[in-house]
Amino acid sequence: MLKFKSLAAKFIFIGGIISAFFAIFIYTSLVFTHNLRGNASRIALAGKERMLIIGISYQVKFMLLLPPSTEKEIFTGNAESRIAEYEKALYILRDGSEKLMIKPISAADQESISHLNTLIELWQKKQKPALLVMLKLPPERKNEACGMCHSAIRNNIPMIETLVKSLETQQEKVLRDRDTLKYYVIGFFFILAGFITFFVRRTIIKPVGRLSDATKEIEQGNFDARVNVKTNNDIGVLGNMFNNMAQNLKQLFNDKIQHLQELIVLNEVSTAAGQSLRREVMLDKVLNAILSLEPLSLEKKGAVFLYDEDEKILKLIVSSNFSNEFAGRCSTVPYGECLCGLCVEKDEIIVSGNSEEDKRHSRTEPEAKGHGHVILPLKARDKILGVICLYLPAGIKLSDREIELCRSITDIISVSLQNVLSYEKTQQSEASLREAQRIARLGNWRWDVVKNTLYWSDELYRIFGLSPQEFVVSYETFLNCVHPDDREFVSKSVNDALYEGKPFSIDHRIVLPDGAEHIIHAQADVIFDESGKPIKMLGTVQDVTERKQLEYALQKFNEELTKKVQERTKELMEAKEIAEAANRAKSEFLANMSHELRTPLNSVIGFSEVLTEGLAGNITDKQKEYVQDIWKSGKHLLRLINDILDLSNIETGTMELELSEFDIKELIAGSLVIFKEKAIKHKIKFTSNIPDDIGVVTADAVKIKQALLNLLGNAFKFTDDGGSVRVTARKVRRSEIGVRSEKK
Repeated sequence: MLKFKSLAAKFIFIGGIISAFFAIFIYTSLVFTHNLRGNASRIALAGKERMLIIGISYQVKFMLLLPPSTEKEIFTGNAESRIAEYEKALYILRDGSEKLMIKPISAADQESISHLNTLIELWQKKQKPALLVMLKLPPERKNEACGMCHSAIRNNIPMIETLVKSLETQQEKVLRDRDTLKYYVIGFFFILAGFITFFVRRTIIKPVGRLSDATKEIEQGNFDARVNVKTNNDIGVLGNMFNNMAQNLKQLFNDKIQHLQELIVLNEVSTAAGQSLRREVMLDKVLNAILSLEPLSLEKKGAVFLYDEDEKILKLIVSSNFSNEFAGRCSTVPYGECLCGLCVEKDEIIVSGNSEEDKRHSRTEPEAKGHGHVILPLKARDKILGVICLYLPAGIKLSDREIELCRSITDIISVSLQNVLSYEKTQQSEASLREAQRIARLGNWRWDVVKNTLYWSDELYRIFGLSPQEFVVSYETFLNCVHPDDREFVSKSVNDALYEGKPFSIDHRIVLPDGAEHIIHAQADVIFDESGKPIKMLGTVQDVTERKQLEYALQKFNEELTKKVQERTKELMEAKEIAEAANRAKSEFLANMSHELRTPLNSVIGFSEVLTEGLAGNITDKQKEYVQDIWKSGKHLLRLINDILDLSNIETGTMELELSEFDIKELIAGSLVIFKEKAIKHKIKFTSNIPDDIGVVTADAVKIKQALLNLLGNAFKFTDDGGSVRVTARKVRRSEIGVRSEKK
């Protein structure tokens, strides 16, 4: 069987065969028709030869009867023309003529050729010479001419008829051959048609039919249909493409079926997750929905844990087919422990093929058979909410697609769980808000100005002493609750807020159903649309009756208190004036007394120094000791008197500072010398840390030294023997000690 690489080549081959057949048939028909026409012309010309030769004989005979004349010459010319025409026709019969479309006699027609050659030879040797002689004979030799005519022409006319009959016989033979050829051609045509039909049926119709049948099977849902086409042409390529297409369709159909099943699974989980806003109920429905899914290879066992981020533990919320003992053991799972804790720690899906071989599975159920696990994290807003623990048959390995389906399931559950948790928080917040409003006696309201619908919170109904079930709230009914004397004020304040943009924050009275009057504080904001038209008003109402009563009582108390404070202030002012007068008298007394005391005390100190130095004469050691005690006591008393005088000056505002510039390090060093003996006596470690670059200061050196001596005196006085006293000095900024300069 011929092989073609394409249908085009196949059709070209078939078309070529048919075209060649018809071309040959048409060509042979044309050739035959042409030959038939030439043979007919030859037969006609042969018949004409007979007529010509008879006409020539009669014309020659008639010419012999004419005397020499012009008419005879005309007849002689005509006879010569006919002789030439007859001779020409003989040669045309033999050699053919393109003008008359007569071909030379076929070599196969030997009989006609032989007759024609005999006629030509007879013409050349006998007839033509005899006719030429007869044209020249005189009338007197008429009988001789007749004899020559009979001998040369009339007796030989049957030879021309024999030639015509031979040509006709040959023509009939050609016609029979043409009919035979037709039959052969028709037979060949039917054979060729059968071959082409067989070829087309086998290489085109059958494969196309198989393609059509396979297409119908695919249309009916049989994606396993395949086409067995082994040709290498376009149909074979089409068959291979069809098989690939069927394979791809099967894969695609299976993927779509699987995807549809996954969507059904997700829809069932989503439906279960949306059936309740109670945490335990929702999770229980979701867990049961997951365990009943067919597409997943799960055992009918599992649990849901929620993660407590503060305590770092997982708490068992719902479980399915857990024994009481095992549920108790798994009631809490620490962070990072067992498969569930690891799932939270790693924030990823954990799959375990066999619980008996997986060392990560630390909490096992002794009576349970070998099984696997898939632990799915529940995560929303980048926060772990918990995990779902599902059981797998031992050795079952989830495909990537099944894991992706599990991830999609957890996404749905996570969103629903987050909504439930948010709802719980909202409920708690609303409960807290209601409790806070109850405690604060504060209610909120919302007024749709366009639709004239008003919403009151529960606390607002309580403030007005009304019941939501019995009272239809509206702006008009609200105004009816306002005290008659305050309605115009309230209405004007609302209109000012709505249409003039003024703030709405007022106090007014309301009348409760029992006739009691309360005072409320109302505050609201107005919401406007793009054109500036008010559309909503949102506000709060607080019962301030008790506060107003307290404010009134407090006001009366403040008035009484103010009166008493004024009276007490007057008394205190009088006492202050008396105290200030006494203080001034004290200060004057101290100043005078200190002056009076220092004068004799200076004499005592001076004379004791004279006695100690021996300027008034020698004294004994005992006397010298007594004099030194007098000197020391005088010095101490003088110091006390100076301190009292300084205190008096400070109180009276007469203390004056004697400012001078001095080296602070030298002043400190001079003060330390006084206490060295005492430090040695009491074994006190006495150190100092004064930088060399501390510099000079402008101050009252005496007062600075006095303050330093007082500090050192207190330090040594309250330091136990063997202790330590340390003096440190450093430069500081004004900002470090909170001192600021003031310009007066």
